[in-house]
Amino acid sequence: MRSCSFVFKLISTACFTFFLLGCTNLWQAGWQTVHQSRSADRQSQALGINPNLRYLKVAINQHEVFMVEAYRLGSESVWVSSDQAIIKTRNGYLSDLEGFRSNWQEVRGPDLGLVAQLTRPTAYTRVRNEMPGYRYQVRESVLITPLAAAPKDILFEPSAGPSLRWFSEEVRSQAGGLSPPYHYPGLFAIDISQKPIQVVFGQQCLASDYCIRWQRVERTEGLSRAKP
Repeated sequence: MRSCSFVFKLISTACFTFFLLGCTNLWQAGWQTVHQSRSADRQSQALGINPNLRYLKVAINQHEVFMVEAYRLGSESVWVSSDQAIIKTRNGYLSDLEGFRSNWQEVRGPDLGLVAQLTRPTAYTRVRNEMPGYRYQVRESVLITPLAAAPKDILFEPSAGPSLRWFSEEVRSQAGGLSPPYHYPGLFAIDISQKPIQVVFGQQCLASDYCIRWQRVERTEGLSRAKP
C-alpha cells in the first residue's frame, strides 16, 4: 500500500508537469495510454500502441511490462505502468522508483561522459535513498568496470556497435568503510552517439532475489500488448 506522501508526491508532480506542458496534449495522451493498458490487462485484450509516445520495456525478475513516458523535462523522464508504478530516469540511468518492492530514490549516479572514457575499473561515490526502511543518504563506493562486450546472457539488440559502451557496477563499501550486505550488481549500455550520452539498456539488482531491467523502445511497430 502506498503512503500518503507518495500519493501527494504523485499528484504534485502531475500538476507541475501539466503546467509545464501548457497547451500540448502529451500528458493527457500519456495517461490515456496508461488507462488503456490497465483496461487491456483486466480484459486480456491487446494494448493499442501510440507511435507518438515513448515506451520503456521493463522486467522485474521474469515479469515484463511496457511503461509509457508520462512526461519528459530536460534529461529526466518519468515512466508509468498500468498499475501506476513509476520509474524515473536521468539520461536513461535509474534515478527513482515508486511502487516496487524496493524503491531507490534520488539516486545520484555516475557522470556518463566520464564513464564513456574509462579504460580500467574506477570507483565513484553513489548517494541514494531507499524505501521501505527509511534509509536516507546512503553513500556507497561503487566500482565501475568497462566491458569489452555485452555478456552473452543479455538479450539486447543491437548488443554491439561503434557507439555502444558497456560497463558494470558493484558496491564495494558503504559509509564508514562498512562492507555492504549485498553488492547490488548493475549492468549498463550507453550510447555515446547521443548528446547527452544516454543509457539505452540497464539492469540493476536491488536485492539478491530482486532485479530490474529496462530498455528504451526505439520502434513500436512490433509491440502488440503489455504483458500482465
